[in-house]
Amino acid sequence: MARKLKQRNISNPEIPTGSFADIAFLLLVFFMLTTVIAINRGIFFKVPEQSDDETPPDKKNPAIYLYINQNGNLEMDNNPATINSIFEYVKNKLEINPNKPVIIHCSENQSYEKMVQVLDKVKQVEDRMWGDFNKGKLPKEQKKIKITIPSLAEADAFRPE
Repeated sequence: MARKLKQRNISNPEIPTGSFADIAFLLLVFFMLTTVIAINRGIFFKVPEQSDDETPPDKKNPAIYLYINQNGNLEMDNNPATINSIFEYVKNKLEINPNKPVIIHCSENQSYEKMVQVLDKVKQVEDRMWGDFNKGKLPKEQKKIKITIPSLAEADAFRPE
C-alpha cells in the first residue's frame, strides 16, 4: 500500500539585506566628514640647476609664465596672447632651452576649462617635440616639459618682472 507523504510548505531561507544600505550610507557619511583635502598648496616648483651641458637659463625670466587673468585673457610672460599662439611661443622658447619650466597660473575667477585648454596646448608642444623619442620608453626615461600650476599664494613668487 502506497502512502502519500504530506508536502510541507518549506520557504526559501533569506538573508536580511535591509540594514546593508544603512551601514553603507553611514560609512559614506563618515568618510566624507573625516576626509581632509589640502587646497592651499600648488604643485612643487623648483627651477632646475644649471649644468655644463645645458643652455644657460634666462636670468630675467627663468620660466615661461602663462597667466589667465580675471577677464579670461591670456598673457604669456606679461604680453597679451591668444590660446592659439601658445603652441608656437612655447615651442620656440623650449627649442632654445628645453629645460625651461612652464608655469600655468589662472586667476581665481576663471573656469577650470580655460586652464585645461592652456595645459592641452603645452602638452601638444611636448608631444610634437619629443613624441617620437618617448615612444616605447619607461616614464622615467621620457623627456617631458616641466609644468607647474601654482596656488594663489605661490603664484606671486613666480610672476616675471
